[in-house]
Amino acid sequence: MEFDSFAAAYDHFSRDNAYNEQYERPAMRALLPESLQGLRILDAGCAVGYHAAWMQERGARVVAVDNDPSMVELAQRRLGGEGRVVLADLGQPLGFLDEGSVDLVFCSLTMHYLADWKSTLKEFHRVLADGGRLLFSTHHPCADHSWGGSDYFAVERLTQIWSEFGPSPYEMVFYRRPLSAMVADLGGAGFQIERIVEPGPQPQMQHTARETFAKLSHHPWFILFQAMRL
Repeated sequence: MEFDSFAAAYDHFSRDNAYNEQYERPAMRALLPESLQGLRILDAGCAVGYHAAWMQERGARVVAVDNDPSMVELAQRRLGGEGRVVLADLGQPLGFLDEGSVDLVFCSLTMHYLADWKSTLKEFHRVLADGGRLLFSTHHPCADHSWGGSDYFAVERLTQIWSEFGPSPYEMVFYRRPLSAMVADLGGAGFQIERIVEPGPQPQMQHTARETFAKLSHHPWFILFQAMRL
């Protein structure tokens, strides 16, 4: 199967991918408030908009951000023109958002692509209202350390080759960091950690992806943080 962009391939393969649909997505959504009606949410690193659309359908007022034009285009289609999707780099100031203008920052599987968390977390803190919350998922440091790197306690640049997204492989660059660095950066940016979640796979994965279910039942792949703006 051929796709006209990496974003289109990602859209196709992540729709029902076990790691997304039966692992990360339900774990992240379980940490959201019971009612999203009227909640102002920044979806930071929205990709093709699966989470953003899900939250919008439940009454949230979503502003979604991604730094890939093709991802932004697909996310705009998925939100049906109702939500706002912005092309922006999370490593730079989010000048289109006012101070205290969102109630929740939702950041799914994006933080590991950032070499420096400090400036991004401070910007999340700026746009959040008092008492607002940050919810994000990222690579679990144990999983990252098993993929490569020479020093668990350092922030290291690693690469992966993704071959499932069409005929041409994609080299993906990400950064692994120890748990202590994650915690320190959150505290330094003015956040108080409320929950750290190491999710397990959803039960239905036993039937749809048995080997992946067995692996994720014993080896963490992602880690989730819920933190409050102080």
